[in-house]
Amino acid sequence: MKLSAPLLSFVPPRSSKGLPAISAFVLALALGLGAPGTASAEAPAKGAPSVDAKEPQAAPTKDQAGAQSFEEVDRMIAAAVDTTGEPQKKALEALGRLGPDAIPALTKKLHELRKERQGGVFAAVKLVKEANSGKLAPEGGDLVDGLLKVGRSDGGGYKATLSIALCLRVLAKIGTTPALKPLVHVAAYHDGALRPEVTRVVKALGEKAVPALIGLRRSDQDLRRWAIVTLEGMGKRVPGDAVQTTNGELLADVLRAYAEVKENDAIGVIISFVNTDRALVRQAARESILVFGQDAVWKLREAYTNLTGKAPGEGWNAEQTAKELFSAYDRARLEEVYVVLDEGLAKQKEGKLDDALAAFDKVLARQPLIDRRVEMVPAYLARAEELVEKNDLPNALAFYRKAARLEGEGARAPKIQADIAFLEGKELQGRGIADTEPFRRALALDPGHPKARAELDRLEAASEASTDHTRRYAAAGAVLAVGVMGIFLFGGKAPRRRRPTAASEG
Repeated sequence: MKLSAPLLSFVPPRSSKGLPAISAFVLALALGLGAPGTASAEAPAKGAPSVDAKEPQAAPTKDQAGAQSFEEVDRMIAAAVDTTGEPQKKALEALGRLGPDAIPALTKKLHELRKERQGGVFAAVKLVKEANSGKLAPEGGDLVDGLLKVGRSDGGGYKATLSIALCLRVLAKIGTTPALKPLVHVAAYHDGALRPEVTRVVKALGEKAVPALIGLRRSDQDLRRWAIVTLEGMGKRVPGDAVQTTNGELLADVLRAYAEVKENDAIGVIISFVNTDRALVRQAARESILVFGQDAVWKLREAYTNLTGKAPGEGWNAEQTAKELFSAYDRARLEEVYVVLDEGLAKQKEGKLDDALAAFDKVLARQPLIDRRVEMVPAYLARAEELVEKNDLPNALAFYRKAARLEGEGARAPKIQADIAFLEGKELQGRGIADTEPFRRALALDPGHPKARAELDRLEAASEASTDHTRRYAAAGAVLAVGVMGIFLFGGKAPRRRRPTAASEG
């Protein structure tokens, strides 16, 4: 806060007669603080509320920042192995928070631990079994719990075994196919010393482990036999059983796993999915069947003939036959989808918006990237506008965003994105956050957006009023402080003047 030179140079007299001067000083100071010309033209004082204030942003997640480094994961494991008490508890919690980005580091760590002396691992396993009635894990726990219960941290074998068990725990918790591939290989480590624990983990994971177990079909005989027995125990030994799952991502992984090991018995099963409505599975099936090359040619020719009623060309190899089969399937599937799309458009013209949207949802479920998707945009926008009128902003935003995805970079895209930005700003206001950024973004996308302009003007006016009030409160506080200071410095009686003595008069 800056004061003018005349105010700074004014020094009130130290006498009772100077009180009017003090009052004048205080009044001048108040006027100087309250006048807009002398106040700082910059942002409001610290602590003053601002409609432009934003909540602090969270730090980037590991997925955003990149894969977890091996050194980081190694330090976490070492901390969990080499410490006890609270430090160990914190290290175990940190390991429990690791995600898919840590899979490469955990895989590398397992490869290093495989080199550990076999006798030490067997000794650690024996200790755990003796403490748990012959089992590697206590009831409801895992090998980590069993080793920590033993509490013997001396010796490299114990530490290596605990490190392996920690890697198994984290990979099992992640539970994806890339995480379970290194996990199942531990069944062969140290002459199978840890196989009972790996088997227990795999059974607990259930069908999630199927792709990783299929991937062992080309491993050494001992590991392959273990995988076959484990799959048989799960009822997933043959391809027809292995694909029985409602999880589309898992099914895609199963199909790719059979392609990786080139399991010819799976060719017919894979072909049966090349025309499924589930895009992820369809893509995986088509990619997988091409891996088999000429081994799949006869099954492909048979499928093409059954679909089209015509024999494939004599010179078609497996790849060409597959592509012709895919094209024939796509034509048939899209023909059905177009019929549903046209029905939806007709319902929209009749004003039956609910029926139109139901038809369009069916179309997008079967063919999300259908070439005529922009024709469905008006219906989703109409429903969004209805919801805005009802003040149902979350659902309105969902329909606007769906319309934006369908529109892509079309002519309506800026207007749709502007409406989305406007509603995001209104949603923030509903949570008590007055942020101008969404409305500025809406106007940048659509300069003629009337609602965004009105809302931005209102917020900016509120911001100016808030700044003015803050300045006035600061001025009043300063006046009060100066008044108290004046009373403290100049209050009380003025010193009496001494009368001149006779000697001085003479």
